[in-house]
Amino acid sequence: HSNNWASSSSPDELENSDGDIVFVDRIYSGVAGAEYDDLIVWLTPNILKNRMVTAGRLP
Repeated sequence: HSNNWASSSSPDELENSDGDIVFVDRIYSGVAGAEYDDLIVWLTPNILKNRMVTAGRLP
């Protein structure tokens, strides 16, 4: 999230910070009311599965 994630008004930014398993992926936008600057990093399937097991999301 950007440095001001707590005050973001973008619905996409708010969705990505609410702690559930739903994640919105969009291209960067600085348009007022539609700000989106979340960065994502591609992981190998093995790293992703390992992190999901560690987080308790997979058995």
